[in-house]
Amino acid sequence: MGIQKSVFYERVKRPSKFCFDKYFCPKYIGIKNIPEAPYILAGNHKSMLDIPLLMCAIDDEINFMAKAELFKNKKIAWFLVKMNAFPVKRGALDIDAMRHSHIVLEESGVLGIFPEGKRNKGEELLKFQGGTEVLAKRARVPVVPFGITGEYKFRGNVTLKIGEPISYEELDKNPEVLKNKVRELIRR
Repeated sequence: MGIQKSVFYERVKRPSKFCFDKYFCPKYIGIKNIPEAPYILAGNHKSMLDIPLLMCAIDDEINFMAKAELFKNKKIAWFLVKMNAFPVKRGALDIDAMRHSHIVLEESGVLGIFPEGKRNKGEELLKFQGGTEVLAKRARVPVVPFGITGEYKFRGNVTLKIGEPISYEELDKNPEVLKNKVRELIRR
């Protein structure tokens, strides 16, 4: 099973970016911190609109982990798969999701993860679920932290801040470094 570039993803991305940028007028800070693929994108999760925000900001095609419950509806599942999403069972070690993630990274892809495990509209980050540092270490790739602040409203103040990549070695020594970097990005 290999990861293929999605023509559908690109066809959806272009008009989405145009509409998203015109409607929400998001600010993108730190785009220069994006390394060459492969890498893992990991940050806070405020809204379902976080995914199109990341897609619009980043040139690379992103493969997102999405909660398995979303794949129960066949039409939604079809769309998610076409948009490079794959299911993950939350609250348990999901070997299939870990295997798929590793394949994405092995094939020089980009993996999008929301380590909180669910949307969080609060000001404080939730406990980060394990796994990001394991994937980074196994694939020997950096993790790019991001923080999303503001509100998704017409010409709102939503901002995506991208931090400097964290090496898998640094994550291995201190797994809390990712959460600390994301916290720092959403507070400044």
